[in-house]
Amino acid sequence: MSIQRMLEGARFRQVAKVVLAALLAFVLSQGTRNEYAMFAMLGAAMVVGGSIGEDLKSSQNRVLGTLAGTGVGIVMATALGTSIWSLGLTVTAAAWFTIGMGWGAPAMRIALAMALVMVFAHTSDSVSYGLWRAFNTVMGVAIGLAVSRFVWPIRGRDQILGALDRTLAGTAAMLDALASGAAQEALHPRQVQVLDALVAGRTAQKDARLEQRVHHDADLLSTPTRLGARAAIAAFGASMKLDELARTGAPSECLQAVRAPLVTLAAMAKERTRSAEHAREFAARYERGWRASAAPEVQPDLRVLLEGLLADLRQIDDALRKLHEEYWHK
Repeated sequence: MSIQRMLEGARFRQVAKVVLAALLAFVLSQGTRNEYAMFAMLGAAMVVGGSIGEDLKSSQNRVLGTLAGTGVGIVMATALGTSIWSLGLTVTAAAWFTIGMGWGAPAMRIALAMALVMVFAHTSDSVSYGLWRAFNTVMGVAIGLAVSRFVWPIRGRDQILGALDRTLAGTAAMLDALASGAAQEALHPRQVQVLDALVAGRTAQKDARLEQRVHHDADLLSTPTRLGARAAIAAFGASMKLDELARTGAPSECLQAVRAPLVTLAAMAKERTRSAEHAREFAARYERGWRASAAPEVQPDLRVLLEGLLADLRQIDDALRKLHEEYWHK
């Protein structure tokens, strides 16, 4: 990756936001006049992520983990000092509390680090150290969230749209490959691309739900995301059935007939539209595929696969049609 590409657009803005958050935290926590200013800088820099929702999730983990670790560390350091037993009990208590509260592994790791540092290295001043470090960390998190919200904010809707675009692009590429009869080795990277996009879309929606705590109008784009996922999943089903048909020796005429509608579906996914011409073309090719699957010479087991494949193609067409009606044309 070139230096120019590394510093362009979104990457540059991300770097700038992290730097700004860290510097603001350093200044507002009084910098060199405060020996805990480093924790304010860390708190600010480490919560500035890819979107407002992602930042809220990171900040929640950091605040909860820091507070839990501070409480556990103070109790263990004051009551037991430093020993193999106190260290073991510290790990147990921090892990049990954070996991038991349902805060998850990220908060647990932060709590463990905080508590162990206090028990191992700050036994004599655990209360002072713990409270000052927690205060500065929370201050830094607040500064990081402010930078995230007001400086080049990245809304969850944009993240979801990006994932949806990737899903449709990957689905179109997969449909093109299927239409051309590509081998599984050539198809695999396209399948991975679609799976990655679906996972990214799911993550973006979770982050956007967190964003709704700040922006109540945050749009989760639930309908287009669901339709995009539906088209992608049906394309996966079609790819598996086509592979099985090829391996079981389906007549080439049948394979050509059922692959023809894939060309139209790929064009619709790439062009983000479903015109009347597309609809007529798909209907005609689909009908030819259906007639080919119903030919007397087709074996019953192959006919079942062909009918299942055609049902997947109908699912893709239906999802793309609804995307056009409810989203693309708006």
